[in-house]
Amino acid sequence: MPAALAAMMLVQTLVMMGVVAVPVIAPLLAEELDLPRDFAGGFQSLAFLGASLMTLVAGTLVGRYGGVRMSQICCALTAIGVVLPVSGHILALIVGAFLAGAGYGMATPGASHVLARVATASTRGLVFSIKQSAVTLGGLFAGLLVPAVAETAGWQMALTVVAVLALVAIVVIQPVRRRLDDDRDATRPLTFSAVTENVALVWRHPRLRPVSVAAFVYASVQVGLFALYVTLLVGQMGLGLIEAGKLYAIMQGTGVVFRIAWGALSDRGVDARRLLAFIGLGSIVFTLILAVADASWSWSSLVLVSIGIGATTISWNGIYLAEIPRQVPQAQVSAATAGTVMFSFAGVVAGPVTFSAIAATTGSYLPAFVVFNVATLACVIYLLRTR
Repeated sequence: MPAALAAMMLVQTLVMMGVVAVPVIAPLLAEELDLPRDFAGGFQSLAFLGASLMTLVAGTLVGRYGGVRMSQICCALTAIGVVLPVSGHILALIVGAFLAGAGYGMATPGASHVLARVATASTRGLVFSIKQSAVTLGGLFAGLLVPAVAETAGWQMALTVVAVLALVAIVVIQPVRRRLDDDRDATRPLTFSAVTENVALVWRHPRLRPVSVAAFVYASVQVGLFALYVTLLVGQMGLGLIEAGKLYAIMQGTGVVFRIAWGALSDRGVDARRLLAFIGLGSIVFTLILAVADASWSWSSLVLVSIGIGATTISWNGIYLAEIPRQVPQAQVSAATAGTVMFSFAGVVAGPVTFSAIAATTGSYLPAFVVFNVATLACVIYLLRTR
């Protein structure tokens, strides 16, 4: 299991770096390419549109080609998507966002399929949360690496470095493919009915349906924040790009720790829906604190807020993913994961662009946070009322 977990974590880390590499240097790109200040919200939504579309077919593709092979394809798409914007053309930025998102979209079903085979029932919550912590590790490394390279060697070099790392990962995970992809079925059909059945499977399931609704709402808040966190810190708090990148990394680093902690707690019998509700309440508190912060706040205060957001808003993902193999047979894990993740990706498509639109229309981030937190509160109530 350690080799499988390490391989899947490497892939998840790098595909996440590819998705957030542009948003963490968004203020710099907005200035150099003459883009709107909040363009990162639209970029992130486009990336996750690509992720959503690829998730629709991920379940059948994983079954046909194997989780490791699909992870390698994810890394290739990420590398292309990250390096395209280096040309400086707006069209390349748009296509790059879509391709990077497509790579991210197929990574989770592939990893879930692999890990569901090697993890025991008593450790699935912990294993899946450790795997999902790689997503926040990707955000952490992006926050530390990409702004620093952009400031010293230019934003083009910063994006190129991320692309090269994704290509290296393809070679690194190849040795485990023979053993972990031995259950692939080359005759598995790629039909539209098989794709739509993934979503229907989840929606019909009484325990997966509320978890999927939570994934939609929480993901919209999480990725809306991912897209605009650095822009908000630079514009509203008056921080420099590297300082904002460090706070972004602190938020993501805290998420690594708490994704694992929440996952371990779910393994001890805490109901996934109740745990998600508790995390949602914490997210409401800390995002509203962030919304009212300004340039007068001290560095330590901003660090504490970033830690609070990391512990709540971005730390819930492993819980709902670990719930899937608990509720469906092994043969349905990749399909159910793809269907559940589809709800999550629908949220991340809607979240960033809606967040940006509200902020641009009102001239403030506070109304956007209020709207999203009302939705979060409604979801918390729904989770607590389901039996």
